[in-house]
Amino acid sequence: MKILLFGKNGQVGWELQRSLAPLASTGELIAFWLNTKLMLTSILVFTSRCAHLTRDLPQ
Repeated sequence: MKILLFGKNGQVGWELQRSLAPLASTGELIAFWLNTKLMLTSILVFTSRCAHLTRDLPQ
């Protein structure tokens, strides 16, 4: 299972990233920092990244 964590620099995101650190070394945790402008203006980049991350998921 892969976990996408949004807002890694926020208070909750930082704590989650710290708690889930062992998963990051195995590639199971992918943490993003996205501000609102970036998220709205680069939705295509974001969706292509998500598609790339989900390629190995069972159908």
